[in-house]
Amino acid sequence: MTRLAVVALPLMIAALVGSCAVGVPAEASWARTVDGLRRSADQHVGQRRMKAAEADLRRIFVLDAPKDNAGALLLLQDAHFALGSVLLVTGRFDEALAEADKGLSLGDDQSIFGANLHGLRAMALEAAGKPIDALPDYTRAIEIHKQLFDTALAKHEGGNG
Repeated sequence: MTRLAVVALPLMIAALVGSCAVGVPAEASWARTVDGLRRSADQHVGQRRMKAAEADLRRIFVLDAPKDNAGALLLLQDAHFALGSVLLVTGRFDEALAEADKGLSLGDDQSIFGANLHGLRAMALEAAGKPIDALPDYTRAIEIHKQLFDTALAKHEGGNG
């Protein structure tokens, strides 16, 4: 899943940056900065430089995020997922779980980002030796993916996709 995230997430972030960038210039600047840090972290992960990736991702949370901006919340959820993934692969399971929880606390878990956070939470619990505790999060991640797939399929079949 981590390799897939490294490839697919920058594409999703690029789309979200556009949704955050509409309107106030400060919000656009914030989104571009987040995108740059996220891309840099992905490069570090690809080079197995986890400390550098972690540092880039932590910088995102120091920035002044736009308030009441759904796109910004999604970008923050993705940043928590990315940081949690780095922590997970470096064996810091409790910290990875905490990042998943922080991301989920930002709001709606119905997006792909929510599904990713539930998946991360489940993997952290399983890695920490709590596979039974991981089951509800695995189940929730699968449910969200199925809902998103069904929605996309319905749009396609209805000629809207």
